[in-house]
Amino acid sequence: GIIILAIFVYGGIALFSGQGSGKYARVEIDSGGKKRAFEGEVFDNMTVFQALQAATLAGNLTFSYSMDVDGDKVLVKAINGYKSDQAKKPPEFYLNSAPLDVGKINSTPVKSGDHILIVLE
Repeated sequence: GIIILAIFVYGGIALFSGQGSGKYARVEIDSGGKKRAFEGEVFDNMTVFQALQAATLAGNLTFSYSMDVDGDKVLVKAINGYKSDQAKKPPEFYLNSAPLDVGKINSTPVKSGDHILIVLE
């Protein structure tokens, strides 16, 4: 089944309180068929990476990553039990069903109505 949390927390601040702009995006994490989904308000200049951070924080999921030397590309190390160094495949990211390079999640903007899917195997 899918568990949906309707609050994103980013930097310790609840972004989706029902009195915001009404602009929401959805982050869905599919880990071997077990799906968790999060919906939250989109703020100005929000990226896929920030939405993922908010979703994992709101869902109390582990999330570890590193950045390249320039700080513009993300290497996902672990998400809620998935560990990239032990996985069969690297994580797959999709934005509105279109494949997204995981290294570019820190520079890809999120808009109202967007659906981010992360597939972990």
